[in-house]
Amino acid sequence: MSQNLHQSIQERAYAIWEKEGRPEGRSLVHWLEAEQEAMRAGLMGVTDDGRPAEPPPPPRRGRSKATR
Repeated sequence: MSQNLHQSIQERAYAIWEKEGRPEGRSLVHWLEAEQEAMRAGLMGVTDDGRPAEPPPPPRRGRSKATR
């Protein structure tokens, strides 16, 4: 895991912990929730400033060059 990703997950887990009223004994749950959010964002891609990247264009329909 890259240091940048680790830090992002850590910061998000902390924010979740604060939002839930700083409960004790739930650090793993918060970490896993933050990690899951990061993975979902990673599937979509993010820009350098943290915004979601544009999704890739849909595949072109029609015959491929190999079948022509």
